[in-house]
Amino acid sequence: MGEAAISSAVQILGNLLIEKVKFLQAVSGEVELLKDELKRMQCFLKDAADKRATNESVRNWISDIRKVAYDAEDVIEIFILRVESARKNRGLLMKLSCFRNHIYNLDRVGEEIRLLQARLEKIDRSRERYGITDLGERVDWTDIPDHIEWQRRLVPTEEDKDVVGLEKDLVTLLEKAILDERKDPFNPETGNLALSSATIMGMAGIGKSTLARMVYNHYAVVEHFDERAWVVVSNECRPREVMKELILQLLDPSEDKLKVLEIMKELKAPRLQRMVEERLKDKRYLVVLDDVWEDAHWASLADAFPNNDKGSRLLLTSRSGVSTEYTRYTHPMKILNLDESWELFLKKALTDNTGVKCPEELKEIGRKILENCGGLPLAINVVGALLLKGEQSKSGWEKVLKGIKFYLGRNGVVSDILELSYQNLPPQLKPCFLCLAFFNDNAIIPAKKLKNVWIAQGFIQQEGEQTVEVIATRYLDELINRNMIQVKDMTKDHDQIKNCQVHDLIRELSIKKAEEEMGFEIIRGGEGNSQSSDKPRHRALHCGGRFIDGKNCRNKHLRCLFIYGYDDGAVIGPSSYWKAFELLRVLEMEGCTSLITLPEAIGSFIGLRYMGLRKTQIKKLPFSFRKLKNLQILELPSNFPTPSFIWELESLRHMYALPNWPKAPPKISILNSLHTVKYLLLSEKSNFEQLAEMNNICYLGIVIDSTIDLNKLFSSFRTLKNLVRLSLRWHGGSSNLDSLSSLCHITRLKLHGQMSRLPTGLPPNLSHFTLKGSILDKDPMPLLEKLPCLSYLALFKAYLCQSMVISGGGFPTLKFLGLRQLSELSIIQVGEGAMPELKRVEITSCPDLKTHLLQKQLGSSVAIDLRMLFD
Repeated sequence: MGEAAISSAVQILGNLLIEKVKFLQAVSGEVELLKDELKRMQCFLKDAADKRATNESVRNWISDIRKVAYDAEDVIEIFILRVESARKNRGLLMKLSCFRNHIYNLDRVGEEIRLLQARLEKIDRSRERYGITDLGERVDWTDIPDHIEWQRRLVPTEEDKDVVGLEKDLVTLLEKAILDERKDPFNPETGNLALSSATIMGMAGIGKSTLARMVYNHYAVVEHFDERAWVVVSNECRPREVMKELILQLLDPSEDKLKVLEIMKELKAPRLQRMVEERLKDKRYLVVLDDVWEDAHWASLADAFPNNDKGSRLLLTSRSGVSTEYTRYTHPMKILNLDESWELFLKKALTDNTGVKCPEELKEIGRKILENCGGLPLAINVVGALLLKGEQSKSGWEKVLKGIKFYLGRNGVVSDILELSYQNLPPQLKPCFLCLAFFNDNAIIPAKKLKNVWIAQGFIQQEGEQTVEVIATRYLDELINRNMIQVKDMTKDHDQIKNCQVHDLIRELSIKKAEEEMGFEIIRGGEGNSQSSDKPRHRALHCGGRFIDGKNCRNKHLRCLFIYGYDDGAVIGPSSYWKAFELLRVLEMEGCTSLITLPEAIGSFIGLRYMGLRKTQIKKLPFSFRKLKNLQILELPSNFPTPSFIWELESLRHMYALPNWPKAPPKISILNSLHTVKYLLLSEKSNFEQLAEMNNICYLGIVIDSTIDLNKLFSSFRTLKNLVRLSLRWHGGSSNLDSLSSLCHITRLKLHGQMSRLPTGLPPNLSHFTLKGSILDKDPMPLLEKLPCLSYLALFKAYLCQSMVISGGGFPTLKFLGLRQLSELSIIQVGEGAMPELKRVEITSCPDLKTHLLQKQLGSSVAIDLRMLFD
């Protein structure tokens, strides 16, 4: 269906009319008519989609609308970008010429709009010939509630509370393979015992990973093994990446993660395998290899796992029955029986599922829906979420059954359910869902990055006073509720999603639909493998060590380009290849580790809104970079010396970079647009009064030196009412931080640097406080426990004494306490009634701390984790 493309075009044209009306001038009325006509055509797409399965002409009709929507975007946006570029980048002597060109371009764009309107009129006339009607299902999908009760936010280290039918499987797997104390099998080639492994086998969506997760987190398994690690292999098995992930999971808490990453950057897969082997050889370990597709994939990883005769185990999940040479046990997964399917269905489908009772009027139709799920948990989860979002009535459920029957038999049971689930997404969510196709199979997707891509693409439209970031978070929550996105992990206090993942079947759906509706294509090693339109608009380029050149890159219609450079990374070709990206909005190159330069032609990307350069080796930004006046989100490598012309990019909203505060005051326009700056370098010469102009700043990270007058600095923050998150870093001793107490609007504070005492006062409304690298020789708890709103406290290498005392009634709202590398700490005294809301304590590298005494004081309701690492 073309709804995603048309919804996107309508939204973007609407935004342009609001934001750029002065450039459109005489043609703004025609643009408005074009937008309204496209919006009207949306009303017919539901009926057209129902007819297209059996009618090729209808499929062509939908394709024609999509092409008009795309062309409308191109025409208007190219015009505005060129006018803006001329206005911002030319001197006063060119004004007259610019004015003449503007009038000429207005005439041209007006003519092109009239041609587009004529095409739409022709398409509309043909609609009646195909019998396509307005089904009258116009819904205002902008009314997604601000607060959504999440039905499912599964973190990999936690178990899904709605699992059904796997209890016996868990016991069998533990007894026969994982905790079995029998001797390992004999390896005749080496004359030694072989490492035992087990394989969970079954079709996609049947619950292999869910069962493996239950094993991985079982209390007996946690106690039995010295080390545990979990890594996803996938059908694009990359041994080097698998080994790197394993090494990171096996790091000792005291090791420098950044240093290890730097070492691994230059190593090939065999050397990394030896590093894994070295870390495992003296340990009893359990390693889960999730989603192994082929015997060859296992063979490419096998050398990393030593048998040390300590009872170590490997656990694989596989669709095809891949097994190691010495597989002790293969566990075939079975579909759920009728009773199990019904139990899971009710848990997922009903609004009030605490009693898991189904109203009598819904039972018969519910059973009919369930028959089409084939006992597959993924299908039941997705269709349950679909029912939960609709009407909890017989007519609402009958509508879903009708949809399932329509799609049934075209792709297979699970695909049918997923197809229906996609078609029932609100129009605003469809292009957001399709963006999942840009990311790799089984990729860990940072939630912040996903939302930023949506914003840069123009898929998020501001509503009233709510920022696009808030609305993007609502959209993400909604897709999670519909089981279209899975939560990979949360922040420590579980109040925000940190990373996401997508089930491989759902990703396959996103790719298929993105190819159909967004002009998406995937290119591997220079050869495309999709059947997208002749004007691809979104592209994922897997270049390996190849050049990024004209053959596999140039496209003047392209809006989004994700470049992946595995192993040897991506190498930029000549600058002349990079001049055809006028409309590009998103350029993501994170992880292209051989990327050291950007072409000067980057300045021609005048429509660019998002640039991701993290984990690259970029050393310098070309001078033409200053022309990217529409850039909103910039992610640079850590510790990258950001040039001063970055302050000329007046549309920047989120800057993940390390810029110096400029000597010449920045324009008020850029200071007003900034929402995130992490980190800003300040010195005594910086003009703090200019900082007070950042009226919309929400998150500010600052690197300071000892010469700065902090009273003056904090005074400049007092008027920044949107500033709720502040991070301060410094080297050497700190100055007086006592004036922090005046920043009443700060709710999240991180202090990273040496100081011998806490400030006498802290922001009174703090909910999150992190203290890192300080050398406190006085117990900080008497001050911190009085903060009335504090729910998260993390102390990292911050305290030099042996004891802490938490008074009775202290920390009334604390939910999370983290202690790391407090090498002298041996005892924590907890008074009666202290920390009544505490849920979790994480302790790492506190060798002398008597954790059993702490657990006794806290009680069994508080979980103490001795293994987790800090962010």
